[in-house]
Amino acid sequence: MEVFSMIKNAVIGDGTNPITQHFDIGRHVASAGPEMVWKIYDAVRKSDQKEASVFIFDKKVADKLYKPKRKEAVSEVLRKCVKNLERFQHPQILQVYHPIEECYDSVAFASEPVLASLANLLGNQERMPTPIPPEIRDFAFHEMEIKYGILQITEALSYLHNTETCLHGNVCPSSILISKRGAWKLAGMGFLQVARDGKESFMANPWTNKASKMVQPDLDYIAPEVQVDKRCFYVSDMYSMGITICAIHNGGRSLVNSMYNPAEYTKGIQLLSISFGDAASKLPIQLVEPVEKMINRDIRYRPTARLFSLLKFFSDSVVSCLSFLDSLPQKDAGEVTTFYTKTLVDTIPKIPKKILYQHVFPFIRDELYTESDKLVHVIPPLIAIVQNASREEYRLKLMTEINKLLAMPKNALVTIALLEKLDIILFKTPVEAHKIQVLPILYNTLDSNNSLAREAAMNALGAIKQHLDEDSIKKMVLPRAKAIFNNANNVKVKMNALMCIDRLLDRMDKSVISDNVIPFLTKIEPEDPEIVMAITGIFRHMMTDKRCGLTHALLALQVMPSLLPHTTNALLTMEEFGVLMDLLRDMFDAIDRNRRNKMKLEAMHDDETISRNHNRSASDGYPEQEQKVVNDLMPVNARHLRRYL
Repeated sequence: MEVFSMIKNAVIGDGTNPITQHFDIGRHVASAGPEMVWKIYDAVRKSDQKEASVFIFDKKVADKLYKPKRKEAVSEVLRKCVKNLERFQHPQILQVYHPIEECYDSVAFASEPVLASLANLLGNQERMPTPIPPEIRDFAFHEMEIKYGILQITEALSYLHNTETCLHGNVCPSSILISKRGAWKLAGMGFLQVARDGKESFMANPWTNKASKMVQPDLDYIAPEVQVDKRCFYVSDMYSMGITICAIHNGGRSLVNSMYNPAEYTKGIQLLSISFGDAASKLPIQLVEPVEKMINRDIRYRPTARLFSLLKFFSDSVVSCLSFLDSLPQKDAGEVTTFYTKTLVDTIPKIPKKILYQHVFPFIRDELYTESDKLVHVIPPLIAIVQNASREEYRLKLMTEINKLLAMPKNALVTIALLEKLDIILFKTPVEAHKIQVLPILYNTLDSNNSLAREAAMNALGAIKQHLDEDSIKKMVLPRAKAIFNNANNVKVKMNALMCIDRLLDRMDKSVISDNVIPFLTKIEPEDPEIVMAITGIFRHMMTDKRCGLTHALLALQVMPSLLPHTTNALLTMEEFGVLMDLLRDMFDAIDRNRRNKMKLEAMHDDETISRNHNRSASDGYPEQEQKVVNDLMPVNARHLRRYL
């Protein structure tokens, strides 16, 4: 017996499909294909950890067919399906990651990550896992998803009909896959036919009970000419597409309920106009007439896929934007740049949030890890998504990727683009993450050797200063701004450093200004008029904002002595000299007012003291001679007080 087992394993293997050598297969999530025979599993490709889906057909499903030829026929249809998928490289056709792998027990292949088939999402749970995954159980289509999904499948059919001269032959919900990004992908290519000699009609085998349902198209979606006349045309696919559109809006139910019985199918076709009349109210008004033509028994009334895709129903900025994203590889660099920096940015506020995060953001996220030259173009739409996100959406869906972007090496252009919008990022980021996740890009850029990046960082300080605490300004920003000024040979750089300090004054403590800013400014000995005017402007700011704590002592002992020599600067224009002199006069006036007010208070204090002593003397009973001396002094002091008042 042991020898027999060894021989069996040598002949048929151990029952493990070879695809497991290439993919780590996870949970069973969905099903698709004729009779939903494909079980779909989440997977990860071992070579590069890329997310994928693995489709597995368990051959035991066909055991009930008894006859070996019928069992093999099922496998043959599925092999043909995958081989045909591999032929086509189109954004709306399911992309195969790994070709057919087969063993004694199963047939398998791998594709791009798939959420489920359209049939699953419309309620067909055949060969689905138990319990149903929550993302499928709770799934609900947004109307924009349906609009764009219909267009995607129509474009796939247009490509097959016009470019590849092929007839799909089984357009139905079980042949349409929804990717994890929300894109609709045409699959189910097991009944594909290729036109011969330029002919636009094909021979067709009508549906029969003599063959397994697994090796035939879905009877509920087959065009009448196929079943009745044994002929089909490109527009036969459009009939099936029309019935599919009705099913999408009709709770997943086809207008024809054949129950896999050709006789019932015939009855359903005869009542099709009545069935459509009942379902028409559920369709978007712009689709009613076109779909009615698509399911007309007379093929002359049916629109081609190309004509149907030109409906005004699809003329929508969001749909156009999504369509462009799907066709990015076919676009040139200039088109892509314009799209990212203008079209997509303008459209993002209109895109439903579900589609934005499921379909659009993944494209941008992928671009973040491509060539750095391209990265700068995706910053504007990325920031637009951040700006339109709620704080909760940002935290759950965006923050991780934003933090990775901020931390990873970047060229100067990308850094500048981020710094220009740093206030938006800080506004959405939780406060506790500011110092650790966001602000380091600012500090690091202030230390960089790239002058343009440093300038962007200093400019950004004006917009983000409310997010900086006093300690960060004192220890992280101010020392860097001063260092930039001291190390710069360029007047423009020096000016930017001074303007940076000026912007932050109202966020500084008085002690920081008196101990760090004023000594720094008063030690500068510039000849360039622009620098003189920048310093003048900073001191003017301090003069007008009491929070800066510019006392008359600081004015007299530090500030004015440092400004007076500039009055002899021959490079100053008349206007600049006037600005400087106005500031000095205002400082003199401030000192004058302060000193006079202080003297008045001191004099009033002296008079109050004398008055109290006089009253105390009177109450204590001064001798008459001493009381006269006090009375004689009072007018003098009163005159003294009036002089100061």
